Amino acid sequence: MSLLIQLRSLLYFFLMGVGYSFLLAYVLCILHQIKHLWWKHLIEFSIHLLFTLILYAGLIQVNQGILHLYFLVSLTLGFLCGYIIYQPLVLPYAMRFVHWIKKRHQKNKSKD
Repeated sequence: MSLLIQLRSLLYFFLMGVGYSFLLAYVLCILHQIKHLWWKHLIEFSIHLLFTLILYAGLIQVNQGILHLYFLVSLTLGFLCGYIIYQPLVLPYAMRFVHWIKKRHQKNKSKD
């Protein structure tokens, strides 16, 4: 595998790690409001499965599906960087969205 393809693969895994941390934190923030435990687990499992399928489908496009250990390290670093960015930038918007959903749900509940 050429150096350019390896660098592209590292960047791909890093960016997917950042995106995954944003997506997972946002979904977990929303799932916190769901009362049924089995429903929470089903949605969370589906998110993990969907992300894994997208990750490896993209890997096939980037470097014909070759996986090295340092790609997984790059994914982990991207996840950690995304989590550090998530706290101050994305969390306030996620909480507003959850509040908006609660408000809508209470309006619909009061109409019934």
